Amino acid sequence: MEVIKPGLLTTVQDQGRYGYEHLGVSPGGAMDPMSAAMANTILGNDEDAAVLEMTWIGPVLEFNTESWIALCGADMEAKVDGIYLPTNRLIRVAKGAVLSFGRAKQGARTYLAVAGGIQVPNVLGSRSTHVHGKLGGYEGRPLRAGDLLQSGSPAWIANVESKLRTVSMQQTSTHAWVSRWQVRWTSWQTRWTSHSAEAFSVAGGSRFTDHGTSADDSRVVTVRVIKGPEADWFSEGDLVDFTDRPYQISQDSNRMGYRLAGTPISRTHSRHLWSSAVSFGTVQVPPSGQPVILMAERQTTGGYPRIGVVATVDRPLLAQLRPGHQVRFHWIDAETAQKLLREQQEVAKQVKTAVRLMGGRL
Repeated sequence: MEVIKPGLLTTVQDQGRYGYEHLGVSPGGAMDPMSAAMANTILGNDEDAAVLEMTWIGPVLEFNTESWIALCGADMEAKVDGIYLPTNRLIRVAKGAVLSFGRAKQGARTYLAVAGGIQVPNVLGSRSTHVHGKLGGYEGRPLRAGDLLQSGSPAWIANVESKLRTVSMQQTSTHAWVSRWQVRWTSWQTRWTSHSAEAFSVAGGSRFTDHGTSADDSRVVTVRVIKGPEADWFSEGDLVDFTDRPYQISQDSNRMGYRLAGTPISRTHSRHLWSSAVSFGTVQVPPSGQPVILMAERQTTGGYPRIGVVATVDRPLLAQLRPGHQVRFHWIDAETAQKLLREQQEVAKQVKTAVRLMGGRL
């Protein structure tokens, strides 16, 4: 496919590169790895296959061959021939189809998977673009107009397509067909308004746990955090302030981290912290007292006190926030975080089984 317009920030991503943090290379990868994996699952790709991550405003793409695709994450009102294409379905586009995206209606990031995966060089065990490190992906940078993207080998794709063609499809326009079934992906959407566990279902097939509240950008979003290594450096009052009032994600936020604006944390302690390891979701408190949440392209070490770490189960939600959204923190313990993650993984397995039964996976 050819990039006609690149959108605001469109990059090639997979589940990240691991094993190089001691060399200063963070894993990076998809900001919302669950949505990226689900898009690949719908197609029958490996979960780690490279996809396109689109941020806030999507691109315009032209397909030079018939292709099978899936869209998951934020709804950017994808269209072919001016006709809307839904997320969370198997989609076939004809040769010559022009796929256009608008602004994200809710959430921040959409993932486009293609049968066979996006083929770019494997750099340090990953095809992910490290934007700030200018590493991996498509020439180590966001996509530009005129870029050409290849998918998997012709033999592999032919094998996939012969099986995908057995899926019941419905023509929506001259150049597009969509599956009659849909994965109802409510992992991050549900958490906008409740504390319920992640939920998935498949319309037309088996239905799983569904807590079914919809996203609303105007609401305060709650994310769950575990106390960090330096949490005891802060007074009880500091810890209460951290969770008592919401913070707003500032404009100075990106794939490296989210800077927050709100009630400063006083930092009454006078201790000095040597640079120490940080992870996706680490919440640091710099001298300003305004917390910073480290994201996928974070640095590998940091010198600010780590007051908390966002639970892995809530990272998809965190990835779908954008500047202007408000976030509130809620303390949980490590045991609860592990339990929630196991529940999420178990439901994800159930959804994969349902997709296979519906014919969307090999």
